[in-house]
Amino acid sequence: MKVNRIIGQYKGQNEGPMLVFTAGIHGNETAGIKALQETFKQLEVHKPTINGSIVGVAGNLPALKEGVRYLDKDLNRLWLTEDSNSEITECSERDEMAKTLDEVLSSQKKDVYVFDLHSTSSESTPYIMLSDTLRNRELGKMVGVPIMLGLLEHLKGMLVEATSRSGFPTILFQGGRNVDDSTVSNHLGLIWKSLKFKCQLDTSVVPGAETAIENLNQFAAVDQDHEFFEIAYSYKIKKGSKFVMNPGFKNFQAIGKNEHLATLDGENVKAPFDGNIFMPLYQAQGSEGFYIVKPIASIWIRLSRRFRLFRCHNMLHWLVGVRKINTNPLTFKVDQHVTFLWAVEVFHLLGYIKLKEDGPILYMSRRENEITPPSGEEAIEQFSDKSYLRSELEQIETEWKTPFSEV
Repeated sequence: MKVNRIIGQYKGQNEGPMLVFTAGIHGNETAGIKALQETFKQLEVHKPTINGSIVGVAGNLPALKEGVRYLDKDLNRLWLTEDSNSEITECSERDEMAKTLDEVLSSQKKDVYVFDLHSTSSESTPYIMLSDTLRNRELGKMVGVPIMLGLLEHLKGMLVEATSRSGFPTILFQGGRNVDDSTVSNHLGLIWKSLKFKCQLDTSVVPGAETAIENLNQFAAVDQDHEFFEIAYSYKIKKGSKFVMNPGFKNFQAIGKNEHLATLDGENVKAPFDGNIFMPLYQAQGSEGFYIVKPIASIWIRLSRRFRLFRCHNMLHWLVGVRKINTNPLTFKVDQHVTFLWAVEVFHLLGYIKLKEDGPILYMSRRENEITPPSGEEAIEQFSDKSYLRSELEQIETEWKTPFSEV
């Protein structure tokens, strides 16, 4: 597929937020590109009134041209590093994409919402991944499909983490299987739904918009008591190993303990416990074979929100086996030998993720001030300054002058 970096732009007649849609971060995931092309075609033909604007930005152009996930390295694992190598195609693509986003955002003064469009190699219902902040949760709930928490502890360097760290409400939308026609329709449903609720688009004036929204709603109906899921297990593939997933698994399919899921170098890979399989790998490229996920009861999601708003993180250092790192209220060292059984779950409820694991010692940090998040203008400036490149571990070493090994 040949596509320009800017897929399309449409500016409304009234002031309002900017919706930024990125697609094609992986070159074999073209449904998001096709949906955006159709969106801008309809917008230019019918010229509906909206508040704000919408922009579509394409990702890995060389990989899209070849129809492969990536050429040298996964572009969606390179956003939280300054490492650059002119011989690696995706490093150049990352830099070009960041430059384009800077140019797009430079004219915006109000809120910006970011949607990263993807599809999968396995049969799947649509779902959302996000960095677990309250603003990201609210944006995700607008879509009405299952929301996955905790994956960014396992997948480092994703675009959605860079934009979320900068301060933009951000979600990653998986629309379905790469080759299914319904995946394009699901992406269209997300786009039109976002324009309807964020930019006050009257979807009745755009042919097919309301149908696409209805299809998405029906295709991905949510059990309201289990709208959120969390990662309970990840299976990593060592470089050079031959991994083959057993055929027929679908996202969120129930699996049992000891069920045969795949083979690695000819040896059976079995499920360590009951759960739901997630992102089974059915393509040649990739380093994660599959995940096992479990639903989170809605009562914990509601409690989580209240705990964060009441700043309960200020009391975490009172827990046995937990201490602040250099008095920083957002980064903690957790000794699992002495702390209580559900310590990690409590940190997750309060918006923390695991930065590093050293045997029984965990380092947990929260990435955003949820009480006073940055304004749209501040977030744009932070993205332009590439503040997202400064990881929490770098802050520990540079701002507090403490080598990580001595923390």
